[in-house]
Amino acid sequence: MLKMTSQILFVSGVFVFSSISQAGLRDWIYEPSYEIQKEYIQPISDKDQLCSAKCEIELLNCNATNEARASSCSDGSDFAAGLGNTQTSSDVMSVAIGAAILAVAALTLEDCFGIEDCLSGYESCFTECGGTIKEEEVCISNCEIDEVLKSFKKIGTEEKLVISHIKKYLEGQSGVHIAPDISPNKIDGFLKKTGDILKKEDIPLALIDNTIFGGASEGFSIFKDYFIYKKSFSDPVKIYYSSIRNEVVQKLKETKKGKKLEPYLLVNNHEMFVFSEIAYRFSQFLNHMRAIKTSPNQAVSDSEIINPWD
Repeated sequence: MLKMTSQILFVSGVFVFSSISQAGLRDWIYEPSYEIQKEYIQPISDKDQLCSAKCEIELLNCNATNEARASSCSDGSDFAAGLGNTQTSSDVMSVAIGAAILAVAALTLEDCFGIEDCLSGYESCFTECGGTIKEEEVCISNCEIDEVLKSFKKIGTEEKLVISHIKKYLEGQSGVHIAPDISPNKIDGFLKKTGDILKKEDIPLALIDNTIFGGASEGFSIFKDYFIYKKSFSDPVKIYYSSIRNEVVQKLKETKKGKKLEPYLLVNNHEMFVFSEIAYRFSQFLNHMRAIKTSPNQAVSDSEIINPWD
């Protein structure tokens, strides 16, 4: 059953109305919840303000009438139920009690169905008096997930190039989830494990994790300028692509004509080592998955895959 909770507040000449809609328990408890907030902006002229004040009085009277009718409805139902449970051997008394029950039931039915929609009446009156109503949908729970979902709408050219590259090599693979098709529960798991080191304005372009940040919580996520690596039972590490540097050094090499110095690339920081470890282990994962496939479109279950992070 749809349940509506409404409230009107008056602050400095502006009414704020919030309406929360709940339709039972959600299938996805990780989905953001929203409420509609209404702002009632008072008219400018004294005449129109006097008019809108009458609307407020009508609203208060309407609410009071509804409360009285609801109370009457409840009291009448209780009274009717009490009369119906009365035991008597007198036929005359039974007829009298039956008539009383019918009379109370009729009154109760009329009162219950006579409850008015006070808010609609007030809004109609308010706008006729020159008032303005503004509506806004506001997130009230799981709002961090809401921010990530909304960020997918801001994906620009550079992000699209990264996503295109990811799709080219990884789309369809188990454990790969690419924006904007990342579900709220996967985003929730990711935020719980790595949220403290995220930049609020950055957009996760892909989550790559065979356990979706569950269990031992290993995996990594790709952004435009950096990635986050979360190894089993370890804190997440943020690595910027720009910080990955190689150093050209001279290495002595044996040749047929003796020895000579040659340029040689040497990893000069820990971040490059971590990146190499990720690339190696994830390639192991993909190679193993491809090896147990007999056709390109064959689905592979998680139980068939050797997790390279173990």
